[in-house]
Amino acid sequence: RQMLDFVVDVLTIAQLEAGRFALELESVDVPEAVEAILDEFRQSEAGQGREVKLAVSGTPSAIDADRRAVQQMLLKLLSNAAKFSKAEAPIRVTVTNGAEGFTRISVADQGSGITSETAAIAIHPFRQVDGRLARKHAGTGLGLSIVNGLIERHGGRLMIDSAPGQGTCVSLDLPAARAEAHRPRIAAVAD
Repeated sequence: RQMLDFVVDVLTIAQLEAGRFALELESVDVPEAVEAILDEFRQSEAGQGREVKLAVSGTPSAIDADRRAVQQMLLKLLSNAAKFSKAEAPIRVTVTNGAEGFTRISVADQGSGITSETAAIAIHPFRQVDGRLARKHAGTGLGLSIVNGLIERHGGRLMIDSAPGQGTCVSLDLPAARAEAHRPRIAAVAD
């Protein structure tokens, strides 16, 4: 399973970097889609026994998005939140109406957190926060770079708000209608 996941991740990165990742756009009801993804995550190995809370603020409008890509982005963020926080610590997912016509999906954990410099490195392929051979967490270093590439393809933006010892909140801003995203958008990092 891990080898298959790795191959899929490498192919996704290759398609994104070559500009060949084709989006299959459809109208997506974000709260409904997020709830379905959370149900899937709770049944996965990483999500079993985890408390995952969903809060929807306001009435987020439907967006034009690739449902499969939204699912992939959220599952990667949930997996990271579970990986870098204690099993008893809840993971919070929020869906809100963002500024400028964006719908924001945020995943927050109470894990170890990272610096803004580390966050800026983590969105690049094959870069891991902990480069030691005896690191605590397994992974390929592709998760956040895939999320960043997919959100850029949608004409959206990725934001990471984190500080060491204070957890991490990763937010995805998805536009109501996909803008042409031929050049990278903002990847903001704050601590």
